[in-house]
Amino acid sequence: MRIRYWGIRAVPTPMSLTSIGIGVVVEDPRTGEVLTRFLENPSSSLKLFKFPATLDRDIKNFQTSLDSFNTPNRTFEIDQHSSAPELLSFLSDHWNNMIVVEKQEYAAMESPSVALKKLFNILVGIDKKERRSKITEVRRLVKSEYESNELIRESLLESPHYISNDLVERRTDLAVLSDKTVFELNTAFSFETDSFTSFQDRVEAWTWKIENLRKDGGTLFKNNEEVIGLSPKTPVVATIWPPRTEQQKKMFENSTKKWDVLDIEILQMENIHQHANQLARKIA
Repeated sequence: MRIRYWGIRAVPTPMSLTSIGIGVVVEDPRTGEVLTRFLENPSSSLKLFKFPATLDRDIKNFQTSLDSFNTPNRTFEIDQHSSAPELLSFLSDHWNNMIVVEKQEYAAMESPSVALKKLFNILVGIDKKERRSKITEVRRLVKSEYESNELIRESLLESPHYISNDLVERRTDLAVLSDKTVFELNTAFSFETDSFTSFQDRVEAWTWKIENLRKDGGTLFKNNEEVIGLSPKTPVVATIWPPRTEQQKKMFENSTKKWDVLDIEILQMENIHQHANQLARKIA
């Protein structure tokens, strides 16, 4: 049967470029039956994003409003909307776009309940089996290339963390710096993965971190000791294991749309050597 569905996402701040999947709404267009599923305690699951303290309550109220659509004793607020799309649009506006309803899509599923389970796993569910080996290999290649260059080797800092004005700790794989200048923060990603939802959420979380760095700058730490201040214009590099399948390529395109806006450089694996030479010239 043909099922209509919407992904529901939360936005850390009204002006943020970043959003994260929190729930799914499905509807049987023939009967008007609406089913919903949302993350439990989303503020805990999404603590990296530092959402407002009211997030859990707002999402619960959002879900309650949707669930009321199926009951005969609706409130006036719900009853004035004759269809699920109208109600979703109203609720999104009501929460000032802190909770965003994505464009409706359709899927062929056996039933609304089956659709809800499958779509939640695809759009929201966190898959713990993400392929770490490729990310580890990307990190190894970058570290090996950087350490083979004397200028970079003397300026290399492994696994530092940094803090912006929101006081949320963020880690990066490598930093290249002198006494007064940070030449690069480098983080590895593998886009050859079938764990689409968990990976996209990781990319969104990282992008949100850089978004905050671009706004406020920050401070770089190693072993809890302050190393150097970070300018909002600090160079940020994402070194990637490239996507292979068409679906992975589409995910890459969607995941990195915001990177140009945030001045994040995408470094392909085959270009690591060339990039290292350019980096060494900057240090010199």
